[in-house]
Amino acid sequence: MFVDFGFPTIANNAIARNTASSDGVLCLMSACALVSNNTITENEASSGGGIFALRGVSLITRNTIVGNSASRVGGAAGIYFGGTATNNTITGNCAAEDGGGLALSG
Repeated sequence: MFVDFGFPTIANNAIARNTASSDGVLCLMSACALVSNNTITENEASSGGGIFALRGVSLITRNTIVGNSASRVGGAAGIYFGGTATNNTITGNCAAEDGGGLALSG
């Protein structure tokens, strides 16, 4: 799923076994999204295997993020220049470079 700007609520989903050739299976670009109560498992991307958030004020909360991988950074999620991750269960994720669980910047 790719969100470029906007204010979506992404809630109560099973997001599993997807592959993104670039950033995040769930990719939030300059978005103000609420990502809540999802199960995000066994996804693959270059950065932010499960979630990639860039330049937004997204709230990522109460998700289970398990078994995702990134060929670069942020196995579970990459959150850059804005955004909040709180009250998530993050386990068993991996990244080839940095941030097996989370990669945060900005």
